[in-house]
Amino acid sequence: MSVWTARISAVRVEANLAQRNLSLPSALRASLLVARRSWFAHPVRKEQVMRRRLLLLSTLVGLAFALLIGIEAAFAGNAASHQVRLTVSVSGRGFGEVISQAAHGTRIVCPRICSAHFPVGTKVALHVDLDMGSVWAGHGGYCGRPPRGSSWVGCLVTMTANTSISFAFDLSPHCGVPNVKGKTLAIAKNMIHSRNCKLGTIRHAASLTVGKGHVISQKPKPGTYLRRGAKVNLVVSRGRR
Repeated sequence: MSVWTARISAVRVEANLAQRNLSLPSALRASLLVARRSWFAHPVRKEQVMRRRLLLLSTLVGLAFALLIGIEAAFAGNAASHQVRLTVSVSGRGFGEVISQAAHGTRIVCPRICSAHFPVGTKVALHVDLDMGSVWAGHGGYCGRPPRGSSWVGCLVTMTANTSISFAFDLSPHCGVPNVKGKTLAIAKNMIHSRNCKLGTIRHAASLTVGKGHVISQKPKPGTYLRRGAKVNLVVSRGRR
């Protein structure tokens, strides 16, 4: 017989005897009182055990969260420590930009932004964007060729350590006629000279749409390639009259 069954039986015996107005020996009454007290005290002990279990469970959950936070911080620190720097420089008489393209990291647009960090193993494509009248004269530092069949000009580097690559731009041996329409005469002169061309004849004409001192038209047309030193003729607005 279990303890619970014994306690219930004792309580039933006491109730049955009370209905019959019968008395129990003092020893038996004392034992029944102890049993009843144990009966009512048992739920309190169960509640204490449950509280302890809940406290243990909450402690374990807190430790698990702390462990997860520590693991994330460790991975973040590990990723940050595996960043390497790519530095690009441009030089020469020519004009152009070097623009990076990669899945991760800051974008390079040199000569404005010439340095950036990338995760180790990142493949960075460095595109060369030349101004008209300039040519890419080569580069210094390890930078491989673009994949076969690529339509862009530049080189490809895989980041394994801090890397520096220099690009040289030179003037084209040809005159690449720039688009100077709408520019002031001073700006048009500088653009023409920077493209290995020379300023030809300047004619003034009235214009209702182009402001005074700005170029109305040019000859040859923009985008034409001529021999080095070819002349570019301009028509400049003198205003509405």
